[in-house]
Amino acid sequence: MVEKQELKRQGGHWLHAVRTWMQWNCLNGSKVTWGSDEVLRTRYGHVTVAQIEDLAAEVAAVAINEHEQKKIVLEKTQKIFDEIR
Repeated sequence: MVEKQELKRQGGHWLHAVRTWMQWNCLNGSKVTWGSDEVLRTRYGHVTVAQIEDLAAEVAAVAINEHEQKKIVLEKTQKIFDEIR
């Protein structure tokens, strides 16, 4: 099971995607320090860089874990079907 903190240490495509989102959707997105408590200015209000990155890590962890669980179920199902044949 992948933990949010582990993903935050490793980085990856999910982090690149959220940082690209910040650059394009926040008025000061290209001028902030990644992982900081600097405030991003958006059309919807203010949020910190760390809050957005934390939320993205949580979403990525849930998605990865769900994918892994589905893989396990599919492998077990395939094994059962193979034994039946």
